[in-house]
Amino acid sequence: VEQLDYLVKDPQDPDYLILKERLLETVRCAEDRNPFGAGRPERFTPREKQHMALMKQEGKTFREIAEYYERSTSLVHKAIEEVRKRENIDIDNVYTIGDNYNDYEMVKYYHGYTLPWGKKNLKEVSEGVVFSVKSLIKRIER
Repeated sequence: VEQLDYLVKDPQDPDYLILKERLLETVRCAEDRNPFGAGRPERFTPREKQHMALMKQEGKTFREIAEYYERSTSLVHKAIEEVRKRENIDIDNVYTIGDNYNDYEMVKYYHGYTLPWGKKNLKEVSEGVVFSVKSLIKRIER
């Protein structure tokens, strides 16, 4: 968490300080949680995770891996597209924020941003890193 300071223009920004404190609290609380996190069982076995890593090394996309394991990666993307088309919203007016693999398509296909703790592959396709919805709105308004 302390390494986030170099990602921001102003480490004393009130929004950033609030986010940083929340992250620090999350880290402190993580020690009290069970190994599965938030009481949920793991979705994949260690063997499946190892297989997924191998599939990724072989060049498989996250969508291909998700389909192999019968999981969806694009539910949010589909919902955004449905609303966008129904409301006749230009694709250039759609902004998204994501932090995990399930957000990949919406970050890639729209004006997508990621959070500082977002997955590396998400940061690679995003337009930038933001710390909150509020900070993204401020960026859009500039």
